Amino acid sequence: MLPLKPGQPLQVKKVSTCMTCTLMVAGEKELTLSMAGDMDLLTGDELELEIPQVKEAPYLLRGRVKELGPGGTFTLELVGELIYRERRKHQRIPTNLQAEYYLPKEEPGEPEHLQGKILDISSGGAFLSTRKPLELGSKLMLLLRIPLGRDEESITGIGGRVVRRHKGQVPLDYGYGVEFSRSLELSG
Repeated sequence: MLPLKPGQPLQVKKVSTCMTCTLMVAGEKELTLSMAGDMDLLTGDELELEIPQVKEAPYLLRGRVKELGPGGTFTLELVGELIYRERRKHQRIPTNLQAEYYLPKEEPGEPEHLQGKILDISSGGAFLSTRKPLELGSKLMLLLRIPLGRDEESITGIGGRVVRRHKGQVPLDYGYGVEFSRSLELSG
């Protein structure tokens, strides 16, 4: 089943031209779309559709224009499978690391010390699962305990900012995308 709903806006690309279209009808092998502008489509043109799910990872569909209709409508015959395109700059490494994090306080004194889990990590950020809700844009300091082997660990601290809230199943109560304030060296 395609993740599409009538009325959903889609980005349509033909070579280097890009335009937003509105989905009118979604079938198993065909889509009917409405385009507000003019893209000079011809029957047989190959197009790529970008279906926005989340900014970082849209779905892509490829198709061929089957029929041109009135008022900027056209029918697209789907070619191939739905493709999930990852746009992340850094490769994610799945993990299950215990993490401590500190939130700055508005008043002078010790920062709040909390526990969480890092479920994946890259040189640019991490997915942090927590028991306490965090505000988008919150700054924090992560203290990571990375196991090196038998009874050895490396402790690394890095600053970050909460850039995304994730809903769904997480081991603790809340899940957040944290962008690091500097790149983290992840060589092994």
